[in-house]
Amino acid sequence: MLAAVIALVLIGTALWAMSNRRWLEDAYTGWNYQPSAELAAVRDRIQMSDEGDFLFAASTPSLEDAAQFNESCNREDPTFYILGCYTGSMIHLYRITDERLAGIVEVTAAHEMLHAAWDRMSEDEHAELEPLLEAEYERVADDAFAERMDYYAQAQPGTRVNELHSIIGTEVADLSPELEAHYAEYFQDRSIVVALHDGYSSVLADIQERSESLVAELDALAGTIEAGRTEYEQGTSELNADIEVFNARASTPGGFDTDEFERQRDALYARGDALDEQRDAVNADVTRYEELRAELESLNAESAALLQSMDSLQAPEEVPVP
Repeated sequence: MLAAVIALVLIGTALWAMSNRRWLEDAYTGWNYQPSAELAAVRDRIQMSDEGDFLFAASTPSLEDAAQFNESCNREDPTFYILGCYTGSMIHLYRITDERLAGIVEVTAAHEMLHAAWDRMSEDEHAELEPLLEAEYERVADDAFAERMDYYAQAQPGTRVNELHSIIGTEVADLSPELEAHYAEYFQDRSIVVALHDGYSSVLADIQERSESLVAELDALAGTIEAGRTEYEQGTSELNADIEVFNARASTPGGFDTDEFERQRDALYARGDALDEQRDAVNADVTRYEELRAELESLNAESAALLQSMDSLQAPEEVPVP
């Protein structure tokens, strides 16, 4: 009898192990994973739940410089920046150190952890989440989001809902109660991750918004300057012609009586003064134009530096240690 019970226990244990093979592999990998101090700090800032921490550790995340990251993560489109990837067993994160983009590594880590979560869900769970995720996408999608999803459709066909799951979970606030409950399985407080995303995204958005405003202002000011110059040049030409007529008449004996001479002379002086003011206004606009152009160039340089810091293909070559 005892032997039969033991046999049943062994069979049950074997069956459980077979049906939970992935969990056992994750547990073994996660328990043996020791994150670097840098990655431990990233993990702590995200404040994942126990389940999120479990999946993160089971994916043995690695924070990598450009050369290693480019080997780890395949990049289909050089114009589309990849900051991390989940390969099915590992999470690879690109090391970004620009303080203006603080939080970007954390959000990327959370994004990839959600890919690991999706990888472990059943087809039924995927089917249940898909309409909820698509509804959120329809609610918040803008041109940038749509372009992003178009990239995934071309570069990674069949991953749309998987990507929506990671993007919406880390970047979109105030989700449906069903989705909030779902993501609560992986985060202690999902708003922390969304706030990190909003922080560095606002830096890029502010630069873009100010740049677009400057371009519009420069275009309008260029038109004002051109119109002012044309009007000034035409007015100067007409004044010079009228001065010649006035001088010719004044040099002719009896050409003017005293009152008429003074009246026309004063009128010419007034026109000259008005043209001087117009010239000064044009010059002031030119000065303002140059100031705005310098600001735009500075913003463009700042934007280029930020984008380069996110682009592993443009990272400065690493100098080997002798």
